[in-house]
Amino acid sequence: MKTNNMLRPLFIITLFISITACKSQTSNSKVSNRFRHNWDNTYTLHTESGETLNGFDVFYDYTLIIHTDSATFSLIGIQAGFRDKCFLSEKDDTLLGNFAYDLDGYETSHDQFHPLFKIFKKDNAYYIISPIIAPMDSNKIWHLKTSLPPGTTTTQKNQ
Repeated sequence: MKTNNMLRPLFIITLFISITACKSQTSNSKVSNRFRHNWDNTYTLHTESGETLNGFDVFYDYTLIIHTDSATFSLIGIQAGFRDKCFLSEKDDTLLGNFAYDLDGYETSHDQFHPLFKIFKKDNAYYIISPIIAPMDSNKIWHLKTSLPPGTTTTQKNQ
């Protein structure tokens, strides 16, 4: 009888560790399978307005870094710039990014109810539609450059 009393705490501890380990593996797999497609990548776009300002060509460089379930969307250009954190969602084969907050703490006029960008893949290339990039033509499609070739995962790149 004394042996059973000694084994009982050991059994309870082992059971607790097993349940906890299984639960953490399940929750981790849900995070990695949140989207149908792996969007993790760094996407870039360079645009020029065709104008000059004080002798400099007016340009805009956009960078979109997507990792797991959020993104950083930034712009560097002449007299323009932002660095925003975005929430991500997927609709069909398109990734949508909605404004969450400005990483630099600035007040912004970005629309929180409509996506700041939509990304989709076609013919092994990525494209973006964004009212931030083309305010006068919010349906214009732009070709993105990527740091990883389509279909490559971050773990494949590091091997």
